[in-house]
Amino acid sequence: STRDWSSDVCSSDLLTSLASFRGTVIGSKTYSRGIRQLWAEMFKDDSEVKIHVVNPDHETEPNYKWAYYNDMSTSQFCLAPPGWASWTPRVFEALALSCIPVIVTDGNRLPFESRTKYQDIALFVAEKKANKIKTILKSVSKQKINIMQTRIRQVSDRFLYTGHEGD
Repeated sequence: STRDWSSDVCSSDLLTSLASFRGTVIGSKTYSRGIRQLWAEMFKDDSEVKIHVVNPDHETEPNYKWAYYNDMSTSQFCLAPPGWASWTPRVFEALALSCIPVIVTDGNRLPFESRTKYQDIALFVAEKKANKIKTILKSVSKQKINIMQTRIRQVSDRFLYTGHEGD
């Protein structure tokens, strides 16, 4: 059976930021194709786009996982830039938390593409437009956001292991 996610979704009153990203930022411009470094600088003191830079050993930091998931569950959009690789589990963590993933990786292939219309549940932004991310996100209409959030709730269970038999 499909789980009803409607009770798990954050009310828009609980969303405290337009967008968020918490992760490693390494000085090398080849890492993340420079996108994480760009955002760390651009949004250093921004109240709407929250970029939290953590050290590469972040998994050992106290409360890291709580802060990571809290950022996602209190943001309207969850930024999913590349790291060393194009692929990131951040997209699916965002979907599980009803946050609209913003995929900023050119040419990335996602699992279940034949069964999931990602364009209905995520935003895709070309890497060359990473410097315009805030403007792009603010231009998304409330109606489109509401439709995307509804669609996310309808497909979230595809990305979670619930322990139930079936596919």
